Amino acid sequence: MRHDSPKLSTFIALIALIISGCTCKLPRRSSVMYCTGTGTDTDQSRHIYRVEQYETSPSAIDLGASGERLTDIAIDPCTARAYAITIDKLFSVDLVTGKLNLLGTLNGLTGLNSLEVACAGPLYAWGISDTRIFTIDPSTLSTQSVVDTGLHVGDLALSPDGAALFGTTLDNQLVRVDLASKTATSVALQNAPDRIPGLDFGSDGQLYGVLGNDFKGSATVCRIDPKTGTVASIGPIANAQHLGNGGMTILR
Repeated sequence: MRHDSPKLSTFIALIALIISGCTCKLPRRSSVMYCTGTGTDTDQSRHIYRVEQYETSPSAIDLGASGERLTDIAIDPCTARAYAITIDKLFSVDLVTGKLNLLGTLNGLTGLNSLEVACAGPLYAWGISDTRIFTIDPSTLSTQSVVDTGLHVGDLALSPDGAALFGTTLDNQLVRVDLASKTATSVALQNAPDRIPGLDFGSDGQLYGVLGNDFKGSATVCRIDPKTGTVASIGPIANAQHLGNGGMTILR
């Protein structure tokens, strides 16, 4: 009696599903959030920490002190390379150890407070002393102004289709910048009890934020409706009470 191998049986079953027109979906890849802290009374360098289960029960794993007063962190969605900034310097980040590698000083730019990166493309930066959004070439550190929003920033997030940048502001607005037309529109954030210094899209396509402050204290993960600006709390990040939040990104 003939016995088919498990591999052959699996292959035959797969072909049968394709022929039958099965529209089964593959499981969505899980994603992980990374945050920069805001420093403490005794440790003014900003920690980098990983947030597990940010979509349901967020919990922090501290990667340690960065040695720099970081203002934000961003991850390339295609290469998974991570970057971080201070008010005027750019670093690459080891997401396992939290260690930084200085790429250089961003001459002519200062007060940088937010960072985002396109798929294998340029970095986007926005600051608290300049209302313009800039691109940064991580290889040459050359910069170019993209659009003047007229507003000061909390954080930046690039839409999954790469067509628009979303940003939170110091006065709790959600800004949308159309990268084709270079125009900016905004809506007020609803139900936000604090500033949102962390912002990014998850692998589920939803916009996530982290509420925090400029010094220390707890950090809370939320979902944000990009059309209405409505904020829905998910919950505080466990083990982040001493870390605070100054910036956020999602590896997806």
